[in-house]
Amino acid sequence: MLTVSLRQRVRILTEYIRLFTKMLISNKFSLGWYLLFPNIIFFFTHYNWLSSPPDPEVFYLHTSVFTAYIIFLLSIDAPLNLIRLRENGALKVFKFISGSKYSIILSQLITQFIAMVIAMLLFAVLAGGLILPHWSDILLFMAVLMLACTIAAPALSLFFTWLLLLRVKQESLFTMVSILLLLFFLISANNFALPGWAGMLILLINPLEVVRQIMYMLSNGLIHTSMPVHDQLLIFIILFLYILIGILSMRAIRVTSSTGRI
Repeated sequence: MLTVSLRQRVRILTEYIRLFTKMLISNKFSLGWYLLFPNIIFFFTHYNWLSSPPDPEVFYLHTSVFTAYIIFLLSIDAPLNLIRLRENGALKVFKFISGSKYSIILSQLITQFIAMVIAMLLFAVLAGGLILPHWSDILLFMAVLMLACTIAAPALSLFFTWLLLLRVKQESLFTMVSILLLLFFLISANNFALPGWAGMLILLINPLEVVRQIMYMLSNGLIHTSMPVHDQLLIFIILFLYILIGILSMRAIRVTSSTGRI
C-alpha cells in the first residue's frame, strides 16, 4: 500500500488551500457579502454611536451579534462549498488526486478560517476605530474578536460538516441554511439576555448565542465588563459536542453525490 509522507501531506494541504483561496477571491459577490455586509448593517443600525459613543458594555453587547454572524456565516460556508464541489464531481476528483478526503475538507476549513480572521479584523478596525475612544480600547476589542474567532470557529466549522450527510437537494439546502441564519440572527438581535431555562434553550439550539457567550466571557475577563454569561461549563460542553459531531460526520462523508436526493 502506497504511503504518503508528512511532508507530502503538508504540501497537498497547502496546494488545496491556495486553490480554495483563489476560488474564494474569484467570487467577488460572496467576498463582498462576507467583508462589507456586516459592517454596512452595523453602521446603518448604530450610526448615532459615531457622535455619541456608548458605554463599553453596550458596545460589546451589540457588536457581539455581528461578531457571531460573521463567524456563523463563514463557518457554515465551508461545508456548503464542499457540497458544491461534490455536486459537480470535483470532490471525487480531488480525493483521487490526493488519496484522502480529509486533506480536502481540512484545507477548506482552514481557507474559510483565514477569510474569517480577515473579516473579523476589518470589523474590529472599522467598528472599534470609529467608535472606541482610545487605541488601547481598539486593541482590546480586536483581541476579544480574535480569541472568540479562534475558540468558536473551528468547533462550528467541524460541526456544520454534518450538512454533507443530508439527502437534500443542493438548492433546497442552501435555502434552508439562509432561513435558519436569518432566524438565528433575529433571535440573537432581539433577545440579548434571556434568563434561566429560556436562555439555556436558545444557547443549545442557536450557535450564534454560543459565539456571543464566548465573547461575553472574554470581554468580562479582558475588559472587566459584567456581561450576562449563562453556564460556562455548558458552553464548553456544547463546543466539545460540536467537535465530536464534526469528527464523526467527517468519517461518514461521501465524496460522490447521494442518489435519490429529495
